[in-house]
Amino acid sequence: MKKRTKFGSWLFLQLERYKITMMNLSDYSGIHIRTLYRLTNGDVPIKLEDWSWIIECIADMSDQDFNTLIDDCINKTAKKKIE
Repeated sequence: MKKRTKFGSWLFLQLERYKITMMNLSDYSGIHIRTLYRLTNGDVPIKLEDWSWIIECIADMSDQDFNTLIDDCINKTAKKKIE
């Protein structure tokens, strides 16, 4: 199995944490499920608007604060910690 990108690992952690399936995220976001898997596996580069839209969808689906999730994603995926 291919290793996930840092964003992919973060995304799957959120899906598991908030009991969201990849299919539900695909349905909610309008992003095809294969495209979501390709993005998380690093097969295709992720665009900023897709990145923020996926995080916004997770925030909506999990009733979490969008800005908190953005900060969490950046801090978990950035090469250097941002304070």
